[in-house]
Amino acid sequence: MPFSARLGFFGETGPPEPDTPWYELSNTEISAAISSFELTGTRSSSSFDLGSTIYSTNGAYRGGVAAPNGNVYLAASAKSTNNILEYDPSTGNATEIDSGETLSGPLRYLNGALANNNKIYWAPYNMDKFLIYDVDAGSFELQDWGLTLSNPGFEFIKAAGDKLYCIGTPANAVIINVSANTATESTLNVSLGGPTFAKFVSGTRSVADNCIYAAPYNKTQVLKIDPTTDEGTLNNYGETISAQASQGITNGKNGNLYITSHNATRVYEIDPVANVMTTISTSGTTTMGAAMGTDGNVYGGAFDQGMFINVDTGGVTNNPSYIPSGEQRWGAVSQGSTLLMFPAQTSNTHVYHIDTAGNGTSSSILDEITWSNYFNGTR
Repeated sequence: MPFSARLGFFGETGPPEPDTPWYELSNTEISAAISSFELTGTRSSSSFDLGSTIYSTNGAYRGGVAAPNGNVYLAASAKSTNNILEYDPSTGNATEIDSGETLSGPLRYLNGALANNNKIYWAPYNMDKFLIYDVDAGSFELQDWGLTLSNPGFEFIKAAGDKLYCIGTPANAVIINVSANTATESTLNVSLGGPTFAKFVSGTRSVADNCIYAAPYNKTQVLKIDPTTDEGTLNNYGETISAQASQGITNGKNGNLYITSHNATRVYEIDPVANVMTTISTSGTTTMGAAMGTDGNVYGGAFDQGMFINVDTGGVTNNPSYIPSGEQRWGAVSQGSTLLMFPAQTSNTHVYHIDTAGNGTSSSILDEITWSNYFNGTR
């Protein structure tokens, strides 16, 4: 049963499911829908405790991906387990699911993406194979497509159409062709060398130009990938970008991209059409992940403190009251009308639900928007 036919987070029946599958929505359709999103109520938050059995170690599960059944799935990361975690936002219930595969290493997986075959692909960090979960069939597989992947340190994986792009420690990226079930290594026509880890840890596909943008972490340039050519460009746009700059980037309702701060304090806005990036704040707090709310604005997950960006004014608010602070959230992801921030530490094992109180909840394609590669995935 599709999520839009289920009872939503607030016990309301969602709109009927549209005819167009989520993976066939164009950036034009999404842009038209989100452009009218605005605040209509009062923002608030609530929480559900996953418990110390599930989160028995720091960073137990990571790489949350929203799936078309209404749940969010996270892969085993620091926890010694062969399980993945299924989280149902409508009930707050979490279930560990045995993959039937042998998962090992100090950090198994950190990030994942939903492909247009409705399967979730988690890119290996200390593993040597991708973990693929077929949500509909409930089946798993480990896959390397004949590539040699030894502790590849992948922290970045993003989808565009029929492809997935993965970046980690190696100087080459990996491009997965979903329908052909093949993978190749590529330089993306840029230099991906330099820092040995965590070059880029967050990214999104722009609703303005359909390209993938990777926010810099230990790299000091933004990476733009054109999925029509599989080529990238690196650009600092004339702005100052420090190391460990960001772990969050997302679209706003105006079609611009917003890069939230992490250990550096600058917050940026990118206009993909004008090819311009602007610093909109030099006093950003330490955030982890970013997602657009149903009001069309941007919300940064609280690694130290949360962040709100008003895309109409460019104003940045640190530590807003409706995003709990100081509890080291691991990223942010939207599933329909619910914005979720997952735990990173055993000191606080709660998932936070942020109600962004916007009129986007009435959109007939809201679910599909959050499943699409323009928004899906944590960090």
